Amino acid sequence: MADILFKKDFSSESLSARLLSFIERYRIANPPCVAKTFFRDTPLVDGLLAAKEALEELFKAKAVTKLKGNSRFAKETYILADAQIKEGYDLARLWYCTMSESPKQLLTYEELKGLFHAEGQKPPHQNYAHAISPEPGGDALFRIYWCQATTLKSFRTQLGNILATQSTSYRGWVDDGSFGVAILVHTESKAAELRRVLEDPVRGKAPFNAVARITVSVVPDHEGYASAVKALHDSPTSVCEVSDD
Repeated sequence: MADILFKKDFSSESLSARLLSFIERYRIANPPCVAKTFFRDTPLVDGLLAAKEALEELFKAKAVTKLKGNSRFAKETYILADAQIKEGYDLARLWYCTMSESPKQLLTYEELKGLFHAEGQKPPHQNYAHAISPEPGGDALFRIYWCQATTLKSFRTQLGNILATQSTSYRGWVDDGSFGVAILVHTESKAAELRRVLEDPVRGKAPFNAVARITVSVVPDHEGYASAVKALHDSPTSVCEVSDD
C-alpha cells in the first residue's frame, strides 16, 4: 500500500477554520483532544486552556453548540448544530485517534472511497470507521472496532467476521500489515481479557493476532470521560495516552 497519510499544509488556515474541519471530521471535540491535536508541544495546563478558549470562540460565534446536560462530558463536548452523534462511539474514536502515542487520522468516507478506488478495491460500508496510523515501515489503515461484545464467544464471532471480510476483499493488505483492526474497549481488565483471546488458537487455527495486525486500546466512554480528564491532570506526562498494544 502506498504512503496514504494525508499531508495537506494547513499552515495558512486560521485556528478556527482548522478546528471546524476537525469537528466536521470527528463529529465531536473536547479540550483534551483538541489540546493534544493543536497544542501538542505545549504544557498540558496551557494546552487545555488554549483549547478551551478556541472552542469557546466557536461556541460564541454560534459555529458550534454543546451537548445538553450537566455532566462534565456534556459541558465540554462541542458539536456542529445539526450533527447526529453517538456519544460513546464518537468519543471512543476521537480519543483513540488523538490521544494515542502516535496520533492517527480518522478518514471521512469520501477519503476512504478514494483510497480504495485508487487501489482498485471496493470500499467498505460507510458505517465502518477507519483511521490512518503512521507505523514503522509505512502508514497503515485500521478498521475501528468499538467492542461492545458481552461474551468472549460473541467477540470471537464479531472479530472473525471482520477478518473474513478483509481476507476476501484485500488479503494482500492484511498480509503485509498495511491493514489491521483497532479494537477499542473501556477498561484495562477488558483489554487484558481480549488480548489473551487474540493469542489463543481456536479449533486448531492460528490465533487472531497471527492472522492480521490487531491492536487493543483502552479509551473512555461518555460516562468515564470525567475520570479520564482527572487522570490527565493527576499525571499529565503519562496517563490517558492510548497505548497501541
